[in-house]
Amino acid sequence: MMEPFLHSVAKDLLQRFDSQSQGLSELTLLLPSRRAALFFNRHLASLIDKPVWRPRVRSITDAMYELANMRPAQPLSLCYRLYGHYIDAMKTAGTKVDEPFDNFYFWGNVMLSDFDQIDKYLIDAQKLYSNIFDIKEIDNRFDEFTEERLAKIVEFLNMTDDGQQRDGIRSRYSKIWQCLGGIYERFTHELVEVGVGYEGLVYRQAVQHLNGANSPLLGAGQWAVVGFNAITPCERKLFEHLSAHNSALFYWDYDQYYTERIERHEAAMFMSSNLKQFPNALSRSYFDNLSQPKHSLMVLSAPSGVAQAKVLPRILGELADAGQPLGIDTAVVLLDETLLMPVLSALPGQVVNPNVSLEYPMRGTPAYSLVDTLLGMHQNASNGALYHRDALSLLNHPYVRTISPSSDELKRKIIKNKLMRIEAHQFDAFPELALLVDMSERSAVELCRHIAACIAHVADGLQQQMAASTKTAEVPMVHIEHELLSAMYKAMNRLTDLLAEMVTDGEMLKVKTLRTLFRQVSMEERVSFEGEPLSGLQVMGLLETRTLDFDNVVLLSANDSTLPSTSTAPSFILPVLRHALGMPDYNHQNALSAYYFYRLLQRAQRVYMVYDGSSDAGEESRYIKQIEMESGLPMTRRAAQFSVGLMPDQSMEVHKTPEIMQVLYDGYIVGHQVDRAKYMSATALSRYKNCGIRFYLNHIVGLREPDEMEEALDERGVGTILHSAIEKLYGPALNTEVTDEWIKAHATPKRQKEVVEQAFSEEYKLPMDNLIGRNKLIVERIEYMLEQMLKIDAQHRTPYTLVASEGEIRGQFEIEVDGKPMQVALGGKIDRQDRQNDRYRIVDFKTGKYEASKCAFENIDDLRKMKRDGVFQLMFYSELVARQKNIDPQKIWPQLWFVRHNNDAPTVKQGGRNKKSDTSYGPHREAFCGLMKQLLQELFDPTVPFRSTDDPQNQCKLCAYADICRPQTS
Repeated sequence: MMEPFLHSVAKDLLQRFDSQSQGLSELTLLLPSRRAALFFNRHLASLIDKPVWRPRVRSITDAMYELANMRPAQPLSLCYRLYGHYIDAMKTAGTKVDEPFDNFYFWGNVMLSDFDQIDKYLIDAQKLYSNIFDIKEIDNRFDEFTEERLAKIVEFLNMTDDGQQRDGIRSRYSKIWQCLGGIYERFTHELVEVGVGYEGLVYRQAVQHLNGANSPLLGAGQWAVVGFNAITPCERKLFEHLSAHNSALFYWDYDQYYTERIERHEAAMFMSSNLKQFPNALSRSYFDNLSQPKHSLMVLSAPSGVAQAKVLPRILGELADAGQPLGIDTAVVLLDETLLMPVLSALPGQVVNPNVSLEYPMRGTPAYSLVDTLLGMHQNASNGALYHRDALSLLNHPYVRTISPSSDELKRKIIKNKLMRIEAHQFDAFPELALLVDMSERSAVELCRHIAACIAHVADGLQQQMAASTKTAEVPMVHIEHELLSAMYKAMNRLTDLLAEMVTDGEMLKVKTLRTLFRQVSMEERVSFEGEPLSGLQVMGLLETRTLDFDNVVLLSANDSTLPSTSTAPSFILPVLRHALGMPDYNHQNALSAYYFYRLLQRAQRVYMVYDGSSDAGEESRYIKQIEMESGLPMTRRAAQFSVGLMPDQSMEVHKTPEIMQVLYDGYIVGHQVDRAKYMSATALSRYKNCGIRFYLNHIVGLREPDEMEEALDERGVGTILHSAIEKLYGPALNTEVTDEWIKAHATPKRQKEVVEQAFSEEYKLPMDNLIGRNKLIVERIEYMLEQMLKIDAQHRTPYTLVASEGEIRGQFEIEVDGKPMQVALGGKIDRQDRQNDRYRIVDFKTGKYEASKCAFENIDDLRKMKRDGVFQLMFYSELVARQKNIDPQKIWPQLWFVRHNNDAPTVKQGGRNKKSDTSYGPHREAFCGLMKQLLQELFDPTVPFRSTDDPQNQCKLCAYADICRPQTS
C-alpha cells in the first residue's frame, strides 16, 4: 500500500511539532473540506502512541465566514432578496416588469452564481457590467444563442413572439445588463449590513478584513495549508497573508508525472504556480507515484448506463477474492450521481453499511415526487374530493405502498369503477393515509407546514415498517430514503420561511404558483448524505475525493461527456470577458477534472474505470486514453455483456407441474371446476395460441396485465362505450324485425346522443357537463361512429331479426389427453346475433382501423397468426352457436364489422390472392374444430410445456410481460 497523502502530512507535522513544548496544539490546519479533516485525524491517530492535543482544524469555508464575521444565508432567501432589488432596478430604468418570483427564480440563481464568482475573483463589478453593456458586443454574440436558450430568455422576459422577437429580446436583455451593476451594489450592501452572505461575498469581505487589528482567526500560532489545487484570488490573498504573518506551511498534493514529465499537462494548470509561490513542505520524493509499476488498471465497457451498476458486484467480488477488504480503503466514485440508487441496489451482501458521500439531485428522488404529488392533489382537489389521477399517483408512490400495503385495494376499486373523483371518506379504511389526503383549505404557508408534517409522517411510517421487517439487505436503502425525506423536510421549512416573507397579510398565493415555485427550487436543491466517513465502503462523487487516497478505486460513468464534465452553467457574463478577467471557463473546468482524476489514481493499487459503451453515451474519457498512450502503465480492457434487448433471443419454456395442471382443471374442465361461472374464452385461447408464456403468466400465475385508468379515452374505452351505446339503442328491437324505418324511428339523432352520453356516464362515473378537452372530442367521435354505423345498417343490412345484443353463450368441447376424455368449458359474449333470410349472422364490432387482411384467410392454419385473431374469435363463437342452438353450420355467417369503415360492413372472406369471397362457417367447421382440438389438447397435456412466442418481433412489442419473460443472461 502506498502512503496516503494525509498520512504523509500527519507524519511530517508530528515530526516538526512533537518536540516543541506546546506541540500540535498551537497548530491550525486549513483544509478544502470537513471530510478531509476527519481523515487527517484518523491518520494522525494511527501515528501516535501517547495522548497529544490535536491541532485545530478549519475548512476554508468556515475560516472565511469566521474572518468575515458573517453568517451563511439560505439560497432561497438570497434569491428572494435579489428579486426585490431586480424589480426596483428595472422600474428605475423605466422598464415595466410583471414576472412573478417563480419565473425569476432560475435567472436569479444565474445572477447569484455570477456574483459569487465576481467576488471570489475580486472583479470590479461596475467595470465588468459596463463592459457587458457594450451593445455592439451583445449584437456580435446574440446570434450564438440556441433556440432552446432563446425560449428560456423569452420566458424570463415575459415576451411574446410578435415577429420581431430577437430585436425585442436584445432591447430587454440589454436593459437587464445595464442594471446588473447597480443590482449587485445595492444587493451586496444590504447583505453586509445584516451580516449574511453567499460564499463569494463572504470571501471578499474576509480578504478586506485580513489586515484588521483584532482578527479572531489569524492571531498567534502556526498554520498548515493542506490539499488545495485551484485557488481563487481571495484564497490566494489569504495564503499570502498566512505565509507572511504566520509562517504557514503548505502541503500540495500532486505527481511529478503531470507537473514535470508531461509538458503543459492540464492537471498541472494550477499546481505549477502554487508550487512556485508557496513551496511544498514535503519533499519531491513523496510525489513520484504514477510511474511506479504497482498500479493495476482495468477499463470495462458496459452496454448501458444502468448496466454499470450490474458490473459493480463482479468488480467487488474480484477484490474480495484477492483478499481486499471492502471497507474504507475501497471507493466507488460516481461521475454521474444519478447512478446512486442503482449502485446501492446492486451492492453485494458482503458490503455492510456503505458510506455515501456525495450530493444527489433532489429532483430525481421519491421524496420530491411525493411532495409534488401532494401539491398536485391540493391544486386539483374539488370540494375536498381528489382527482383520480392524483389519487392513483399517491397510491402508486413507493413510500405510500410501503406504509399502507393494503391501499392497493382502493386503487383497484378506483380503476374498476372508473371513479374520476375520490371522496375523503373512501380513505377511511386506511388511517395511515388520513393526513396525506386531508384536503382542508389552507393558505400557502399553512400548506407548506402541512406537507412538512406529511413528510415526517411518512418517515415515521417507513421507520415502523423497517422495524418490523427482517430484510436486513434493505437497511442501506431505508437509511438513504430517510436522508432524502429529512432533506425534503428541511427544504419545505425553508420554503415556508420564504413564503412568510413573500405573502403579505390577506394575500393568497395560488397552489399552482406554489407548486411551480417548489419545482423551480427543487431544480437547484441537492441532498448531502450524512454517513460515517471513517468506516464502510466509500460511495462518493469525484469532488468528495479531494485529499483522500484509496487502495481500490472503481470509477463509474468514465465517459468523455462526464470526465471532464461538458456541462456549463448559464451566465450573464460573456465568455470573452471571462477569459480576459481570468474568471473560470471551460479550460478551468477541464483542468479541475483532470487534476481530480490523476490525483485519485496516484496511490491507488487497483483501478477499475467503467464507462457506458452504448452509441448514445459517446466514448470513453480522453483521460483514459491519455493514461494508456502516455504513462506506459499496463492497462487491461474488458467488455461486460448483458442481454438488454426487449425481445427474447431464445425460446422460454415453463414445464407443467401437478400444481399447474390442478389450476387448469379447476378452471376449465367440466366436473372439476371450482367456479362454474368460469370458462375458456376466445380471448384466452387466442392468447395461448399466440404465446404460451403470456397465457401462463395471466391465467395460471394470476399475474394480471396492469390495470390503468386513463383520463382520456383510449381505443379500448371507445369500444366499451360504443358497445354499450349499441346495446342500449337496439335493446327494444330484440326478437323483432329491424328495418330501415325502425332505425329511423328509434335511432334519432337525439336518441343516439342520449345512449352515448348514458354509456359514458356509467363507465366513467361522470356527468356529461364535466366533459372537457380530448374526451369531449372522442365522445363526439363515438357519436359520429354510431351515426355512420346506423346508416350502413339501414342501407345494407336490413331487414333482419335481432336475436341477441351483447349476449353470452356457453358450451363444451370434447378432447382426449392420454386416452382420457374430458370436456372443456367454453364461453364468450357475442356483440350481435341476427337472422336474415336463411343466414344466422354472428357480428363482432371493431373500432380500430380497417384492414382487409384482418378479415381474410386462405386456410384454417392462417388463423394461428395473431393478425387473424378477429376471425379466430368469430369461428370460436360460430362453433358454440352451432352446438348450443343446433343451427346448421352452413347457415352461420361470421362477420367482422369495422364501424370506422364507411362502406358495407366487410364479412369474413376466404380464398387465395384476388379470389376471396364471403364464406359461412360450414365449409371450415371440421378444420377449425381440428385446430381447436389441437390447441386444447396441447394446453391440457402435462408433457407439453408453455412456450414463448415464435414471433417476438410482432408479439412482444406491446406485451405487458415482455420484461419478465426475456432471458436474463450476462
